[in-house]
Amino acid sequence: MAGVRKNGIEAKLVELEAMGISALRDRWAELSDAPLPQVPVRLQRRLIAYRIQERRYGGLPLTLRKAVMESEGHSARKQGQNATSELSPGTCLIREWRGKTISVVVAEDGSVEWEAEKFRSLSEIARMVTGTRWSGPRFFGLGQKHGG
Repeated sequence: MAGVRKNGIEAKLVELEAMGISALRDRWAELSDAPLPQVPVRLQRRLIAYRIQERRYGGLPLTLRKAVMESEGHSARKQGQNATSELSPGTCLIREWRGKTISVVVAEDGSVEWEAEKFRSLSEIARMVTGTRWSGPRFFGLGQKHGG
């Protein structure tokens, strides 16, 4: 609405859009001990926006934090377990692929939705996006294994 004054979180998020790279790095440094990831500026803005909101409203649900930890190799995924079964309905997974942002949402029944269509697995979506066979969880950063 025109004329409505923005304050608090909303104002901070709007400010991010006008910030240059240097200002974004400074803002990130205020919010995190880690360096700002080397990703496109629009994703840097999203990371900072998430961190601002996380500080105000709290972090990720336990199930999603657990999935992130597993994706970083902190515990082994159980044989035959669906990667989306650990994610809460409504969870949004985002992946940048060849200049296009791929965003999927976990549905109540464990399926995933992409571009207004339901799919049984993340792998189906990864295959459609890339044109080749991919592990869907790995494509979306959930199934990465580190080390030898």
